[in-house]
Formats: sequence, structure tokens, C-alpha cells
Amino acid sequence: MAPDDSVRGAAGGAGDSAGDMVLGGGGGLKPYFNQDGITIYHGDCFDVLPEIHGADLLILDPPFNLGKSYGDGTDDNKPEDEYWTWYCEVLKTTWESLADDALGYLFHSDKGVYEAKPLALSTGWAYIQTLIWYGPNGFRGYTAANKSAAWSYLHEPILYLSKGNGVDARAKPAWFGSVIPVPRPQSNFREGRVHVAQKPLGLLRRLINFQEATFILDPFMGSGTTLRAAKDLGQKAIGIEIEERYCEIAAKRMEQQVLTPEVATQEGLL
Repeated sequence: MAPDDSVRGAAGGAGDSAGDMVLGGGGGLKPYFNQDGITIYHGDCFDVLPEIHGADLLILDPPFNLGKSYGDGTDDNKPEDEYWTWYCEVLKTTWESLADDALGYLFHSDKGVYEAKPLALSTGWAYIQTLIWYGPNGFRGYTAANKSAAWSYLHEPILYLSKGNGVDARAKPAWFGSVIPVPRPQSNFREGRVHVAQKPLGLLRRLINFQEATFILDPFMGSGTTLRAAKDLGQKAIGIEIEERYCEIAAKRMEQQVLTPEVATQEGLL
């Protein structure tokens, strides 16, 4: 489905859009959605990222190579060596889109994080700490060897990194615990579940709300949870997604009413 120019691709006023951070007016790239400080690009992040500069907060949540079905444009079952070579290229390409003092939240599986961390450090990231997303409504795990039941997965690690000196000078003077308890999205929840690896809105709101950011970048935005959280918090953000059906879902989520802090707190989203 082509973007609908009445909403998707509708440009805001000067300085109103995260797309204004893209060099050269986007280098000819046409946003799938561009409104109220939120910009969505449909395409491969390797094609879009070279046109983006100055993001000061990165949310990096790529496919984990666990064999999930995202769509025709995504291979989530690569040979291990091939996957980590691809991941290195993601880190390098994303690095060039960031401001010198950028911060980053890098998601990966409990196994993959041990590969992801040294690769991120070799790219130039400085380690701050590891956060834990605790989702009490986890899912049953299986061992690769015999498919027998393993411990249920109730958590996911998040690497908290700095492009600068390993210190976050933008953190708000408030108490934020390093274990973040937020249930996994379910179809009967208010936000629904429309993506195979969807992160909860409450988790992204807390990550983004931890420090001041002017321009958030999510190169694997999926159904747009990062962008939805950014919009609710009044932040500018750019999301990139290779699967068009998720761009459409994300654009529709952006059209929903902004949650007030009071409602978000009541619903456990802040």
C-alpha cells in the first residue's frame, strides 16, 4: 500500500518533524509518515541510515536470529557467523547517524547479549550498565538439542551504552531501578499485540523518560512502539521498518490520542 499523503508523508511545519534532522531534506527519501515530530521511513535501514545524522538516543532492537517470522524482507534464521557479521554492520552504520554524546539502549536475547556487548564496545560504545526488562507473563523456552521444556523466559537484557565517556549526564534526578517490570504485550491488553517481537509501551516510555533526548532513532521500529512512546512524551523520533505492513500499523498508532501522564501512570505505562 502506498503512503496516503493526507496523513502519511504529510510534512509538518519547519522544525516540527524529526525528519528535519535528516541531511539534505532526506536525500530524496520520502517519509511513509511525517507528523507531529514523528517520522517513519519504509525501507532497509542500511539505505536510510546514511541520510540521518544527529540522533541523541538510539533504541536498537533488531531481529535476534531466533527463527521468528517477521515478513519477506527479514531473514531471522541466518548462520551464526553471517548473523553477527550483519549485526556488526548494523552497529557501524547506526553509529554514523548519532550525535557525539548519544546514548543507546541495545536489546538482545539472554544468549545473544554476550556476543552483542563486545561487538558494541569494539564499535566505540562505552558501557554504562545492563538493565533487565522483567515480563512476568513470559513464555515457555525449549532447548535446541531436544526441544524439551526449559525455564520459562521472564526477562530480556538491555545494554545501556554511551557514545561518549560511559557516563549519562542527562539522567533525570529521580529513582529508576535497573529491573523494569512491565508485562509482555497481549492481544487483550489496551495496546494489543500486532508484532511477533513487540515490546510493551510502558517499557519504552520508561527508557525514553529516563533522560532528556531531543531526537530518538529506532532503525528496527516494528509496529512503532518507540515512536508511540516518544509521541506521548513530546519527543521527536524517526523509525525505520523494512516490512510495509508494520509501517501501516505504526502510522495508525501515531494517529491515536496522546496519553496524558495521569492516564499513563494509572495504566502502568509510566
